[in-house]
Amino acid sequence: MRIVLDGLYRLAGVLAALCMAGIALVVLAQIAGRGLGFRVPEANEIAGYLVAGSAFLGLAPTLQAGTHIRVNLALQVLPPALRRWVEVWCLLLALAVVGYATWWALDLVIGSFEFDDRSPGELAIPLWIPQCALPLGLGMCAVALLDNLQAALRGQPPAYVEAESAADLPGWNR
Repeated sequence: MRIVLDGLYRLAGVLAALCMAGIALVVLAQIAGRGLGFRVPEANEIAGYLVAGSAFLGLAPTLQAGTHIRVNLALQVLPPALRRWVEVWCLLLALAVVGYATWWALDLVIGSFEFDDRSPGELAIPLWIPQCALPLGLGMCAVALLDNLQAALRGQPPAYVEAESAADLPGWNR
């Protein structure tokens, strides 16, 4: 199961990186177009979709890597047993929020698909296509939160704690 989850997080990271590479390609196409006398239709719109895609698809791998911004100053002064339960509570709260956001993002995509919503530009891009990154990225983040929650409930440090090199803090069994 660990291999599958790590593969899922890697896939999300690769998809986020591909979105970022897509942004670079769109910008390069715009630069080349200006020099050669042509324009790239809806380049700003496409770049915006790719920015959102990279942000949402990057949620799970950045959580696992411990690179999300976390204020753990208060956690460091708590007794080890209490620290663990505060971490569990935070993971439960985050899972509830991300799960709720995933549900509504999926509803948004389904609605856009059913009503054939399209972007208002020249290309009239079906909106469900770029919107798919939202529930996909949020869903993978929910899986990562659940993965970390089960580790914390077993008394093991969550992946982001290990990645922050904070696993040596008392309260986590290795």
